Amino acid sequence: MTAAFSNDVFMVGKARITRLAETEMQVPASALFKGHWPPQVPLEPVVGLSVEGDNTIVTLSVQSWLIQTPTDTVILDTGIGNDKSRPGNDAMDGLDTPYLDRLSAAGVAPEDVDHVLITHVHPDHIGWNTRLVEGQWQPSFPNARYHFSRQGYEAWCADAGRAQMVADSLQPVVDHDQASLYDSSTRFEPIAGFEVVPTPGHSPDHCSVLVESDGERALFSGDLMHHHIQVAHPEWNSMFCADLQQAEAARRWALAFAAEQALLWFSAHFAGSRVGRVHRDEGGFHWEFVEPRLDA
Repeated sequence: MTAAFSNDVFMVGKARITRLAETEMQVPASALFKGHWPPQVPLEPVVGLSVEGDNTIVTLSVQSWLIQTPTDTVILDTGIGNDKSRPGNDAMDGLDTPYLDRLSAAGVAPEDVDHVLITHVHPDHIGWNTRLVEGQWQPSFPNARYHFSRQGYEAWCADAGRAQMVADSLQPVVDHDQASLYDSSTRFEPIAGFEVVPTPGHSPDHCSVLVESDGERALFSGDLMHHHIQVAHPEWNSMFCADLQQAEAARRWALAFAAEQALLWFSAHFAGSRVGRVHRDEGGFHWEFVEPRLDA
């Protein structure tokens, strides 16, 4: 029997967008925002920040977005995945979560997914590309086209330290002829109504995704930011940024674009306030949390 789950649901035009929660992890703010923490000016209480002893702890959410348009069923980023061996990373090693039950609760079977769209090739964004079936890694979504960057895939294939992640989360998709490798340096439309936009910095192949439906638009930001406090502080890079200058530039561009275009912003890792709108005033940018409706 499928467990009972409730998923957060949002609408963008005729596109129904459902959050598929996977897990949460905690990181000391002093490590996540190294060089920026503690801030010079005391902060008001912020969702997703908590004090434990002498440390401020940041809660990071790991989630996928199920996007159902009148023509396509799309999963954007696929989290960490179950049964993946990630030595040295306790938060990702050997997970066992009811992710597929949450997909089922949204009324979607793995066979129903038409496309999987990956913002960048990192282990917490590609894990549910595959699942373990009788000791073999098989694509989780057997009828889907998987769109991920050629640059990220080729870089990982050339890196011996990434061999396990290639073998369990990328290569099975390629071997089953379900991969559509894209150029992460160029804007393009892999699916009707979806535009991939290069936003490198967090990783060389990082992209964000614009979704448009019935005149309304949303931005799926991937790892441009890890916590919504960075909306007010776009100069704060995280410990996960590969190129600090590029990452800040991409963040500032996305914030300005989202504010100007009144986009609904869908995050990859914000806890508590996962979806919102960005507003600009003379003091900079600020975040407005947008309430979901509960899908029973």
